[in-house]
Amino acid sequence: MKSYSDSYKAAGVDVTAGYESVELMKEHVKRTVIPGVVSGIGGFGGLFAPDLSGAGTEKDIDPDAVPDAPKPEQKAEEKPQPPAEPEKPAEPVKEAEPVKDTEPEADEPEKEVRAGFDILRAAGHFVPGPEVVSCPTCGRTNINVAQIASEVEERLRGCNKPIKVAVMGCVVNGPGEARGADIGIAGGKDCAMLFVRGQQVRMLRGNIVDELCEEIERLVLE
Repeated sequence: MKSYSDSYKAAGVDVTAGYESVELMKEHVKRTVIPGVVSGIGGFGGLFAPDLSGAGTEKDIDPDAVPDAPKPEQKAEEKPQPPAEPEKPAEPVKEAEPVKDTEPEADEPEKEVRAGFDILRAAGHFVPGPEVVSCPTCGRTNINVAQIASEVEERLRGCNKPIKVAVMGCVVNGPGEARGADIGIAGGKDCAMLFVRGQQVRMLRGNIVDELCEEIERLVLE
C-alpha cells in the first residue's frame, strides 16, 4: 500500500514544499516565544503552560486591597411630565378566515421509493441495487462531490447488484473513510484517485464520471 506522501503527490499536493515552509518559519516563530511555551511548531497547534503562581484563592485576598464601592450617582431633578393622552378604543377583533382543507403536494413517486430504500439501507436491511455515499466536503476538496455523486447515482439506475460506491473529496481522508466501499474515488487537483476495496488502483483524469462508471461496470461483471 502506498504511503500518504505518495497519495498527496499523486493528487497534486507538494508535501515537501509544506515541510520547507515550516522550516523557514521556525526562526521567525522563535522571536515570539514567551515564558510558558512548552512546544515548537506542531501540525495543528502548540502547547502553552500559563503561570498560575499569582492566582490565589479567597483566603489569599487582602481585604484592605479591595477597592471601595462606587458612590451612587445623584439623580437628576425630575421634570413634570405632560398629561397622558386618553386611550383609543380598541378595534374590534376580526374573525379568522377558515383554513382551507388542502393536502400537501406529493413529490414524484420514484423519489419517494428511492428515499424508502435509503431508509431501509440505513436501518441495516438488504436492498438490491447500488448505494452511492459521499463525504460532506471541506477546504481540501478540489472536485464537485455532490454533482459527481448525483451523476453516478443517475447512471447506475437499473443496476440491481448490491455494490457500494464512494465519492470522496480528497486523498487525505477519503480512502480511509470509504474503506468499506467496493469502489470509489478520492478527488485531487483536476483528477481523482480510484480505489477498489480499500486499495489504490490508478489516477482518473479527464471525465471522472465516465471513467468511474466504466470501472464500476467492470467490477459488476466480475
